[in-house]
Amino acid sequence: VLYGGFAFIISLVREVVKDMEDLEGDTRYHCRTMPIVWGIPVSRAFAYTWMIVLGGAVLILTVYTVQINWWWMAAYLCMAVLIPLVQVFRKLGISTSPRDFGMVSRLLKWIMLTGILSMAFYKLYL
Repeated sequence: VLYGGFAFIISLVREVVKDMEDLEGDTRYHCRTMPIVWGIPVSRAFAYTWMIVLGGAVLILTVYTVQINWWWMAAYLCMAVLIPLVQVFRKLGISTSPRDFGMVSRLLKWIMLTGILSMAFYKLYL
């Protein structure tokens, strides 16, 4: 359930960011994406909301892993998921061009990969 929820939320945020990146082309072809229908500021707030939910869940998981002495997993989650998520949060706020949104999308892909790779720690601890 944790990994399914993680994958769903991070994919949802990435899709919204990709739609912000492709705004010009989607407008040209009369697509009805969130950034076109609601605008960039509302789409950005939507992505922020889900990133806060995701960050909170990962932070709770990190605190739990510390309590059960899974130090390596806690460190990994902080370094490979939480810190990049904060970077995405910051960069999304200042993004204006398709290139900027492309950078945010790539960072979200990195977070996706590192989040899923954290499954390897269960092999270490169990």
